[in-house]
Amino acid sequence: MIKVAGIGLGKNEIAKKVLDEAKNCFVILRSGEGVDGIDFDLSFDDMYDSAADFDSLYREMAQHVIEAEREHGTVLYLVKGDGYFDRSVMELFKIRGDVCFVLGQGYPSVYTVTVSAYEIENVRVLDNSACVKVVEIDSAEIAGDVKLKLMEFYSDEEKVWLFDGNNKKVVSLYEIDHGKRFSANTTLIIPPVERLENRKYGIDSLLNIMDRLTAPDGCEWDKVQTHDSIRINLIEEAYEAVDAINSGNLDDMIEELGDVLLQSVFHCVIAKNNGEFDFSEVTTRLCDKLVTRHTHVFGSNKATDAASALGFWEKAKASEKQYTSLADQLQRIPQSFPSLLRAQKFYKKLLKNGVVDDLTQPTSAEQQLFIAVAECAKQGLDAEVVLREYCNKILNKVQEAEKASAKNIDCSAYNKNSQSTSDALGKKSLSELLC
Repeated sequence: MIKVAGIGLGKNEIAKKVLDEAKNCFVILRSGEGVDGIDFDLSFDDMYDSAADFDSLYREMAQHVIEAEREHGTVLYLVKGDGYFDRSVMELFKIRGDVCFVLGQGYPSVYTVTVSAYEIENVRVLDNSACVKVVEIDSAEIAGDVKLKLMEFYSDEEKVWLFDGNNKKVVSLYEIDHGKRFSANTTLIIPPVERLENRKYGIDSLLNIMDRLTAPDGCEWDKVQTHDSIRINLIEEAYEAVDAINSGNLDDMIEELGDVLLQSVFHCVIAKNNGEFDFSEVTTRLCDKLVTRHTHVFGSNKATDAASALGFWEKAKASEKQYTSLADQLQRIPQSFPSLLRAQKFYKKLLKNGVVDDLTQPTSAEQQLFIAVAECAKQGLDAEVVLREYCNKILNKVQEAEKASAKNIDCSAYNKNSQSTSDALGKKSLSELLC
């Protein structure tokens, strides 16, 4: 039998139960530093200098524990902390799913996702980099609910630990509701795992993957990218996401929105590697902004409709940004915006700051464009969207005209003689196409 016990982080944290177990077992110590009160038979201290890397080190430790069991029968493997997060223990658990845990320092206390079995349905994403702990599994029916939910994220065969008082066993996830002994103390624990086969992933998994790709021994392309080298990707992915939304294809939306998220995370990982900022700073700034600008939800203001809600948002934003003038507001509209979008933003800022809308007689081509954008804004339309849809309308008319004439225009014919186009369209005029 192989037993694992966490011996805490300090010299005086070792539980009496661990001390009692050590009297009857062959004791292996992960590291001899800071351990008092236990006589051990083997320490792995010398392995740190000889191992080629950490992965091989942890595998070698696990193999030594198994070999000691073959020779001595019962082995107590002592590790720092609570025992559940030790990398060598994870390697051991992959090989021997029947490892028994002595509850020395209690259940996992760090990097743990803890949820009541009665709240399991509220779980949206679980990351395999965290230890998952489900408590209050007090009946087979509740265990079944837990099983079905966890199987959304883990394999049916995932090895889990079931604790009920002093009773501990390792079972596959699909088996957790097969037992007959359940109580308010029944707890399920899934240790953190290092693999890329989850059924669902959360943001922590994405960050871990990107950390791996940009590590010194990661992807040769990813690890040399900079903010400047990938900035155009953010624009491209945003446009592709908009196309997916316009198409109504949900599968495309899932993929393209993921690509937009990837660009944000990529910049955060680059920034972290450069010592600039990290992902948590970005999410913190975002959450702070959502709270402070929704004064009608998180504050004392009361919005009666969408327009008043937007008004409170704009007021909170103006206070936060500390605009000094109308010119200051206009200057902060990004230069990189598409021209129609930027013009629409300009128009709305002008009106909100008391500029009278008297644009009725355009005197130049650019003024005509601006007035057209303003007219869209008056009607609650987005000029970018309207013009794109109108271009698509023209495309459809051209396709219909070509189909009706039963003539197919290839690129070579189009380039050699524009008359081919005219023939295929039945000599339609631009005005006829636009009407």
